[in-house]
Amino acid sequence: MSDQLNPLDFKENQKDLENANVLEQVVEKETASNEEESLLDLAPDVDLSLLKGLEPQKNLQLLIFKTVFAIILSIGLLSIVFFQSQLTHNLNFITDFLNTPHILKELENSNLEVRALKTDSNMYRFLQANANLNEITYLSDGYMQSFEISKSQTASERDKTDSLSRIENIRSQLKPLVVDTAKLFNEPIFVPLIDPNFDDINSQQLAFETDLKEKLRVKGEEIKSKDPRLHKLHIQSMNLVGNNTLKTLLNNMDVAKLNDAELYAQLKVLNKLVVNDLSIIHDIKNSRIKWSDIINEIDLKTMAVDLTYSEYFYDLKGGIRYTSYEFDKNQRKISIVGEIMRYDTANFTMLANLIDSFNTSGLFGGAEMKSFSKSGSVEDGYKSGVRLNLNLFDHTKLNLN
Repeated sequence: MSDQLNPLDFKENQKDLENANVLEQVVEKETASNEEESLLDLAPDVDLSLLKGLEPQKNLQLLIFKTVFAIILSIGLLSIVFFQSQLTHNLNFITDFLNTPHILKELENSNLEVRALKTDSNMYRFLQANANLNEITYLSDGYMQSFEISKSQTASERDKTDSLSRIENIRSQLKPLVVDTAKLFNEPIFVPLIDPNFDDINSQQLAFETDLKEKLRVKGEEIKSKDPRLHKLHIQSMNLVGNNTLKTLLNNMDVAKLNDAELYAQLKVLNKLVVNDLSIIHDIKNSRIKWSDIINEIDLKTMAVDLTYSEYFYDLKGGIRYTSYEFDKNQRKISIVGEIMRYDTANFTMLANLIDSFNTSGLFGGAEMKSFSKSGSVEDGYKSGVRLNLNLFDHTKLNLN
């Protein structure tokens, strides 16, 4: 009975068989997909033995190109290193290590040597120029004094004649001195340098001027205790460095062509531009008021109004008489106190004429009298008090043509 087939069992077995077939198909599909993926992922095997003995073809042009390129590249790199080491300080360690010349250092040393030599030359040149200017200042003092005498209204004719003779003599001495001094100033103070530290010619000139001033100062200090006069010459020469106004004046001062008045005016300017002992003395003398000339001028202007101006004729015929003078140097004023006596009552007319006469003077002007009074009689004469205030002119600014 046990071997007898059960229909129900057949159906179950049939179902198991179908399930087994389905599983088998799934496995087959998965296996197939995995094989395809593995074929795509894996690189094919290459037989390297086939490449043995094979070499690329040699191209002569390509070889030459590569060689030339390598040479040019090497030369370029060496050139960069060379110029950087010679024209900058970036690679100083290389030149120091190899103990090779350094162009930039040599150029800088050469520039310093040139500046030092030119500065020495400039120092002696400006010392000579200053010595010449001292002599010019000395001669100009005599020239201006003689010229003022020749134009003075109070000087005698003999004095005027002598002053004109001295003027011509001084002219002959001034001419070569002015020419030589102008040449000393016109010589260039610097030498053009190839130096990256200077932007232009002006900066180079300023550098040489600074070197010269320092050189004069140092040399002056070195000899200060030994020769005070020469020390002063060095210090005064420093004021001449870069003095373009003085340089222009000397170039334009043609002593032979300038007339006496023009030369007088230019010498006055020169004495203000040059600082030395003589120019200082000249300034003091120039600012001094010559009261004797003022009094002489007052007498001359009074005589033009009062023809009998004197103490003797005043007592006899009247006229103008001064009793006192008051001088104010700081305010540059002078006050005159006196009186006018007339027997014809023309006191005011004489006073007005006196004021007009004073105002025509080249030494003073601005004469004024704020009040006027008159008293007396025909028998005793009419008297009027006089008090005039005068403004003194700065004779250094007078036009003495």
